[in-house]
Amino acid sequence: MKLLVSVVQALAQHKARQLAQRSTAGTLWTDHDLVFTNETGGPVDRHNLANRSFRRILKAAGLPVIRLYDLRHTAATLALSAGVPIKVVSEMLGHASSALTMDVYSHVLPHMQDDAATRMEALLWGQCETGTAAPAAHTGTQGRRRHTMGTQQPS
Repeated sequence: MKLLVSVVQALAQHKARQLAQRSTAGTLWTDHDLVFTNETGGPVDRHNLANRSFRRILKAAGLPVIRLYDLRHTAATLALSAGVPIKVVSEMLGHASSALTMDVYSHVLPHMQDDAATRMEALLWGQCETGTAAPAAHTGTQGRRRHTMGTQQPS
Protein backbone atom coordinates (compact mmCIF):
# COMPACT_ATOMS: atom_id res chain seq x y z
CA MET A 1 0.00 0.00 0.00
CA LYS A 2 1.29 3.45 -0.87
CA LEU A 3 1.70 5.92 1.98
CA LEU A 4 0.98 9.61 1.63
CA VAL A 5 3.98 11.94 1.82
CA SER A 6 2.53 13.49 4.98
CA VAL A 7 2.33 10.05 6.61
CA VAL A 8 5.95 9.25 5.68
CA GLN A 9 7.01 12.61 7.17
CA ALA A 10 5.04 11.96 10.36
CA LEU A 11 6.66 8.52 10.69
CA ALA A 12 10.13 10.04 10.19
CA GLN A 13 9.41 12.57 12.96
CA HIS A 14 8.13 9.77 15.18
CA LYS A 15 11.31 7.78 14.56
CA ALA A 16 13.44 10.77 15.61
CA ARG A 17 11.42 11.18 18.83
CA GLN A 18 11.69 7.45 19.48
CA LEU A 19 15.49 7.53 19.06
CA ALA A 20 15.63 10.29 21.69
CA GLN A 21 13.37 8.24 23.96
CA ARG A 22 15.60 5.22 23.40
CA SER A 23 18.65 7.26 24.38
CA THR A 24 16.91 8.47 27.56
CA ALA A 25 15.89 4.92 28.52
CA GLY A 26 19.47 3.70 28.15
CA THR A 27 19.93 0.11 29.29
CA LEU A 28 16.23 -0.21 30.14
CA TRP A 29 15.40 -0.10 26.41
CA THR A 30 14.70 -3.47 24.83
CA ASP A 31 14.62 -3.43 21.03
CA HIS A 32 11.60 -5.35 19.75
CA ASP A 33 11.78 -3.75 16.28
CA LEU A 34 8.42 -2.03 16.81
CA VAL A 35 7.23 1.23 15.30
CA PHE A 36 5.12 2.17 18.30
CA THR A 37 6.50 1.28 21.72
CA ASN A 38 6.12 1.95 25.40
CA GLU A 39 8.80 3.91 27.30
CA THR A 40 11.25 1.00 27.28
CA GLY A 41 10.80 -0.31 23.73
CA GLY A 42 8.17 -2.92 24.49
CA PRO A 43 4.75 -3.19 22.88
CA VAL A 44 2.19 -0.52 23.67
CA ASP A 45 -0.40 -1.63 26.20
CA ARG A 46 -3.75 -1.34 24.43
CA HIS A 47 -5.60 -0.45 27.62
CA ASN A 48 -3.15 2.34 28.50
CA LEU A 49 -3.26 3.71 24.97
CA ALA A 50 -7.05 3.85 24.90
CA ASN A 51 -7.63 5.04 28.45
CA ARG A 52 -4.73 7.40 28.96
CA SER A 53 -3.21 8.75 25.78
CA PHE A 54 -6.16 8.62 23.39
CA ARG A 55 -8.68 10.10 25.83
CA ARG A 56 -6.24 12.90 26.69
CA ILE A 57 -5.87 13.71 22.98
CA LEU A 58 -9.65 13.71 22.47
CA LYS A 59 -10.16 16.00 25.46
CA ALA A 60 -7.45 18.43 24.29
CA ALA A 61 -9.10 18.55 20.85
CA GLY A 62 -12.53 19.16 22.39
CA LEU A 63 -13.91 15.92 20.94
CA PRO A 64 -16.29 13.45 22.56
CA VAL A 65 -14.97 10.19 24.01
CA ILE A 66 -14.88 7.52 21.32
CA ARG A 67 -13.20 4.16 20.94
CA LEU A 68 -9.99 3.75 18.96
CA TYR A 69 -11.94 1.35 16.73
CA ASP A 70 -14.27 4.21 15.83
CA LEU A 71 -11.34 5.86 14.00
CA ARG A 72 -11.14 2.84 11.70
CA HIS A 73 -14.88 2.99 11.05
CA THR A 74 -14.68 6.73 10.37
CA ALA A 75 -11.77 6.31 7.96
CA ALA A 76 -13.67 3.65 6.00
CA THR A 77 -16.85 5.72 5.93
CA LEU A 78 -14.99 8.81 4.72
CA ALA A 79 -13.16 6.81 2.05
CA LEU A 80 -16.42 5.35 0.72
CA SER A 81 -18.11 8.77 0.84
CA ALA A 82 -15.20 10.20 -1.15
CA GLY A 83 -15.77 7.63 -3.87
CA VAL A 84 -12.92 5.23 -3.07
CA PRO A 85 -13.93 1.88 -4.64
CA ILE A 86 -15.34 -0.66 -2.19
CA LYS A 87 -12.62 -3.18 -3.17
CA VAL A 88 -9.88 -0.70 -2.20
CA VAL A 89 -11.55 0.11 1.13
CA SER A 90 -12.00 -3.60 1.80
CA GLU A 91 -8.28 -4.20 1.22
CA MET A 92 -7.33 -1.23 3.42
CA LEU A 93 -9.40 -2.69 6.26
CA GLY A 94 -8.01 -6.19 5.75
CA HIS A 95 -11.45 -7.67 5.14
CA ALA A 96 -11.52 -11.11 3.53
CA SER A 97 -14.06 -9.92 0.97
CA SER A 98 -15.75 -6.81 -0.34
CA ALA A 99 -19.07 -8.36 0.71
CA LEU A 100 -18.12 -7.97 4.38
CA THR A 101 -17.18 -4.34 3.82
CA MET A 102 -20.46 -3.71 2.00
CA ASP A 103 -22.43 -5.33 4.84
CA VAL A 104 -20.74 -3.22 7.52
CA TYR A 105 -20.72 0.05 5.60
CA SER A 106 -23.98 -0.24 3.67
CA HIS A 107 -25.22 2.99 5.30
CA VAL A 108 -22.67 4.86 3.16
CA LEU A 109 -23.60 3.16 -0.08
CA PRO A 110 -27.07 4.56 -0.98
CA HIS A 111 -25.68 7.87 -2.27
CA MET A 112 -23.09 5.88 -4.18
CA GLN A 113 -25.90 4.05 -6.01
CA ASP A 114 -27.43 7.40 -7.00
CA ASP A 115 -24.05 8.65 -8.18
CA ALA A 116 -23.47 5.46 -10.20
CA ALA A 117 -26.86 5.80 -11.88
CA THR A 118 -26.15 9.45 -12.74
CA ARG A 119 -22.74 8.56 -14.17
CA MET A 120 -24.17 5.72 -16.26
CA GLU A 121 -26.91 7.99 -17.57
CA ALA A 122 -24.33 10.61 -18.52
CA LEU A 123 -22.17 7.98 -20.20
CA LEU A 124 -25.05 6.59 -22.22
CA TRP A 125 -26.93 9.77 -23.08
CA GLY A 126 -24.44 12.62 -22.68
CA GLN A 127 -24.75 15.81 -20.67
CA CYS A 128 -26.99 18.83 -21.27
CA GLU A 129 -25.59 22.34 -21.02
CA THR A 130 -27.15 22.53 -17.57
CA GLY A 131 -25.11 19.53 -16.47
CA THR A 132 -28.09 17.20 -16.21
CA ALA A 133 -28.30 14.06 -18.27
CA ALA A 134 -30.44 14.40 -21.37
CA PRO A 135 -31.49 11.46 -23.51
CA ALA A 136 -30.90 11.98 -27.19
CA ALA A 137 -33.69 11.26 -29.63
CA HIS A 138 -32.99 7.81 -31.04
CA THR A 139 -34.66 5.78 -33.70
CA GLY A 140 -33.75 2.16 -33.99
CA THR A 141 -30.10 1.56 -33.13
CA GLN A 142 -28.61 4.59 -34.90
CA GLY A 143 -26.58 6.81 -32.61
CA ARG A 144 -26.66 4.41 -29.68
CA ARG A 145 -23.42 3.36 -28.11
CA ARG A 146 -22.57 -0.30 -28.21
CA HIS A 147 -22.25 -2.06 -24.92
CA THR A 148 -19.35 -4.21 -23.80
CA MET A 149 -17.35 -5.68 -26.64
CA GLY A 150 -18.13 -9.28 -27.32
CA THR A 151 -21.82 -8.99 -26.44
CA GLN A 152 -22.87 -7.74 -29.87
CA GLN A 153 -23.68 -9.98 -32.80
CA PRO A 154 -21.41 -9.31 -35.82
CA SER A 155 -23.15 -7.05 -38.38
